[in-house]
Amino acid sequence: MLRTLKSQVLRATRATGLNRKLSETKWRRNKLLILCYHGISQDDEHEWNPGLFMRPQVFERRLEILKQGSYRVLSLSEGLDRLAKGSLPPRSVVLTFDDGMVNFRSHALPILRKFGYTATVYLRTDYCGYRRPVFPPVCPYMLWKKRDSIVPANPELGWSQARDLRTQEGRSLALFDIERIDEERGLSADERDAIVAELARHVGIDYSAFLESYILQIMSPEDVKEIAQEGIDVQLHTHSHQLIPTLIRGEGLETEIGENRRRIFQLTGRNPVHFCYPSGKYNLESLPALRQLGIVTATTCDPDLVDKSSNPLLLPRYVDADVRPEAEFEAWLSGVGSLLVRLGLGRSHYGN
Repeated sequence: MLRTLKSQVLRATRATGLNRKLSETKWRRNKLLILCYHGISQDDEHEWNPGLFMRPQVFERRLEILKQGSYRVLSLSEGLDRLAKGSLPPRSVVLTFDDGMVNFRSHALPILRKFGYTATVYLRTDYCGYRRPVFPPVCPYMLWKKRDSIVPANPELGWSQARDLRTQEGRSLALFDIERIDEERGLSADERDAIVAELARHVGIDYSAFLESYILQIMSPEDVKEIAQEGIDVQLHTHSHQLIPTLIRGEGLETEIGENRRRIFQLTGRNPVHFCYPSGKYNLESLPALRQLGIVTATTCDPDLVDKSSNPLLLPRYVDADVRPEAEFEAWLSGVGSLLVRLGLGRSHYGN
């Protein structure tokens, strides 16, 4: 019911020109929209997980909408600085990418160049220089690739019996066993990669060819250096994508942020002070610790516009994805999306 009502409202605001009118108001001018992206598909990742991966042509269309609507794409630092000073240009937007996957350099950056837009990349650094697909996302992706199969038992993968990959439930059970092995044994990066290689062999995926595709891999140090030289802002995302609430309980926050910062500085020559919560997970108890570690701003995945009253360590973003209709994207650019959240017709948290 709410979804239908929301769709009707979005169509109405688009058809009546309300989006454009609101985008030109002083109310919208004093607010900054931070857009969040995760990956631009190199192959079929958007079919596997359309909530995280976007087709290149859809991303290009998004940027075309920004251009046609005279939206001003600013760097994160400039946008927040001008917001604080009250000097934001009309219709200000910031583009951010989480994780720093290879597809940013290979697929997103050429499109950004075409439009002359900049972006911020929140980089996890544990896989930067380790040319292997990220574990565990690669495991569900491989299981999905073989979604027409029933595969035999495999003790090395924790499968005591055959797994039916034709259903979501069967793939979930197969993934659960793999993740249980990782949790129980505390696998190293190389041991995790051995599990992935065995999974690929067992389900019939050419792992050597998969590695050469760079799908689900993080950018190399050379990639990071190159994008930084082109003006892309590289910022903090923890070293190994650890969830902040877990780190606070385990007192590993300083290590994760410190190593992340050290490696980014080594690659870019710049001291990163902006942070993004992995998977959008945060708790209020972490904020004092983040301040002590020199974090100036931190972005969430909670949808809203940023204004002067926003907590700098809880900045909202709109998570754009292949599954988001164009009308919804336009509504968020104008500010209508923010109003819908306040009316209970939009997502109040990422994933809800």
